[in-house]
Parts: sequence; C-alpha cells; structure tokens
Amino acid sequence: MPIVNSKIRIFFRALSKLVATKPENWDQYLDAVMFGLRTKKQVTNKFSPFFLMFGREARQPTEVPEDFTVGKHVSQYNFRSIDAVLKTWAERI
Repeated sequence: MPIVNSKIRIFFRALSKLVATKPENWDQYLDAVMFGLRTKKQVTNKFSPFFLMFGREARQPTEVPEDFTVGKHVSQYNFRSIDAVLKTWAERI
C-alpha cells in the first residue's frame, strides 16, 4: 500500500504545483504534466506507465519527425501483441 500512496502523493504534488504557479489557466497545462508523469520510468519496475500500457516508450514532442503524418487506416500500424510486450518486459527485468 505505501507504493500506491507515494504515487498518489507524487500526482497531487505535481497537480498542486501546477495550480499554484498557473491559477488562472492550469487546465491548459494538465495534458503536458500528465504526459510527464506517464512517461517517467518507475523506480520499482524500471518501466514507465506508458510502456506498460502500449509496449513501447513514448515519443517526446522533440522526437517526432517534421514530415510525420498519421495514416487513414488503423491497419497501417504495426501493433505489438501482448506476448511481445510481456517478452520485452521480462527481458528488461
């Protein structure tokens, strides 16, 4: 239970700092703060929540190529299976 409580404290600390520094428009920055929390590697399992959810690390906004376009069909994307995600996870431990 202490690990869960510390994660909640980290979230509320980040949210409180955001609201304190931007009281009028903090909600405009919430997506960026949440992205930062979701892409930070955790001390306990060495993975980011983003990696555990999607099976890959997130691209930071500075890493997206300028000519990047999103395709029209989902079938164009190479989604990894849950087996591939679990295998990658097991290799990192």
